[in-house]
Amino acid sequence: MTRNTMNKTTYVQIASVLPIAAATLALAQPLTYTIQELPALESNRPDRGTNAIGMNEAGHVVGVAEDDLGLLHTVVWIDAQIAIVVEDEPGLAFVNGKGINNNDVIVGQGMEQLPSGAWQGCPMAYEDGVGIYRPYEPPPVSGWAWAINDSGQIGYTVRGEMVIYDPIDGIRSFELPGYPVGFGQEVWEINNAGQACGAARGADYFWHSYRYDYATDTLVDLHDEVMFRHTVGYGINEAGDIAGWGVQHDNWQPPVVWAADGRQILLAIGDLGYSHAYGNAEHINGHGTVVGMDISGAGEQPIGWIAYDALSVGPADVTTQGAADGDPFFGVPDRLITASDINFYVNAWGAGDLAIADVTTQGAGPGDTGYGIPDGLTTAADINYYVNAWVAGPTTPTKLVLRDQLSPADNIAWTRMHPFEINDAGQICGTGVWNGTMRGFLMTPAPGN
Repeated sequence: MTRNTMNKTTYVQIASVLPIAAATLALAQPLTYTIQELPALESNRPDRGTNAIGMNEAGHVVGVAEDDLGLLHTVVWIDAQIAIVVEDEPGLAFVNGKGINNNDVIVGQGMEQLPSGAWQGCPMAYEDGVGIYRPYEPPPVSGWAWAINDSGQIGYTVRGEMVIYDPIDGIRSFELPGYPVGFGQEVWEINNAGQACGAARGADYFWHSYRYDYATDTLVDLHDEVMFRHTVGYGINEAGDIAGWGVQHDNWQPPVVWAADGRQILLAIGDLGYSHAYGNAEHINGHGTVVGMDISGAGEQPIGWIAYDALSVGPADVTTQGAADGDPFFGVPDRLITASDINFYVNAWGAGDLAIADVTTQGAGPGDTGYGIPDGLTTAADINYYVNAWVAGPTTPTKLVLRDQLSPADNIAWTRMHPFEINDAGQICGTGVWNGTMRGFLMTPAPGN
């Protein structure tokens, strides 16, 4: 079918003669969360702190906890109680766990003693019952391992290069074309499909975010030079959506989501406080919910936040990646609604070609279990949805203050909340100040949310 060109005035006129349909975009719906503080070791001292950094899909949290002497130990909290303690070993001290998979294997960094007697940070992994091991060949190398998936693939950084260790294939390094090893390469996370994200820095010292696919050994540079000077990808979900941040040419730093379908979505800055103009999106789950933090340039407290609707910005369309059932791409949202998309639906409806299915009535946006499922014939209501959405234009994901998702009492008890990860169950781990003491936390959606 030929796609013609129409202007917005024509669209509005068409919409006005069709039965009016509910065409609002997906909006953030606040949830109610319970919160648990994650205790320190030998917690006879209420002033001893903890720091929760990583989490798996079961809500098992990895981080560090102080003992009564003030020494830090890597621990895993299960049901908000310390269940695993990683002890230092000869030659490896100050172990710092960062990532944890669904088998409770931990990765991070330890300080390794060299033959000279000096110490350097090195990648490490830990499995309960096995102990600490190093995912690389000797001699000792400087670096860290921040990410591990369920197949045991570990994403780590050594000697300024990006590396993935695979239990079967061994070590594979990769680099951003034109960005040679040595200037700075980082792997921040890897999903169960073997897709990794991070950032690479070249001779120009500008960071570029990327998405790397282990199965195909291909790397996509996500950096938009027109929009940003620096970009970094921090967290990746199972679909390949990446959360991170970018520094614009005017030095503002908005949180960014690089969607698997190619969209670059900027979240607002300054919306939670005028001076909070520097934001980080730390992680994104499979429902498109993002957590992060906005930082003030005026010395005010940072603000942790959650955005429930990050992937629903600008409703996507099903027409160009598959014309009908049987096409493997049919029903795959591929980009934002455009004028040609509206023409496609309007012309199809006007011509009586009602075999074109629509994605709107079985889910208003990502996170709804029916989103993206072709549900029936094109109707006037469907046309109204696309017309009104296009006229309204793309929306901005709504960021909500993380503390405001808690009960009034918990909102008072917790300050300076920094969320690090969110899993598909909606659980959030991070670090905040609880009644004056730095403590890791685990937030869980309340029953019924």
